Amino acid sequence: MGDLTKKVDKSRKQLEALKGDSDPFSIQCYNKVEKEYLLVLSQHDDFWRQRAKQHWLRECIKTQSIFTPLHLCGRGRTIDVTKLKSDQGVWRTGDNSLGELLCAYFTNLFNSQ
Repeated sequence: MGDLTKKVDKSRKQLEALKGDSDPFSIQCYNKVEKEYLLVLSQHDDFWRQRAKQHWLRECIKTQSIFTPLHLCGRGRTIDVTKLKSDQGVWRTGDNSLGELLCAYFTNLFNSQ
């Protein structure tokens, strides 16, 4: 990870150094460095996205017991959720089933990005 951060910083500094030059060689160098910068920046972004997803999934598994039973609170009242409808239209009940359904929902939500 530290290597990617160093590459991003190095490429950014090279772009700044070449930014003001207008001769053809400098423009060619700028374009090359810009392509490298965008590639490294994409890799850096992918790394952090995967890391966040791993942590989220790990926490989802750890906190699955929090979802059972599921309580929604607001304005001094508590609503107990005893069943939820899945994407397939099937009603799911039970502590484990509700937790699995919620984890699957949020996993699909984060995967769609």
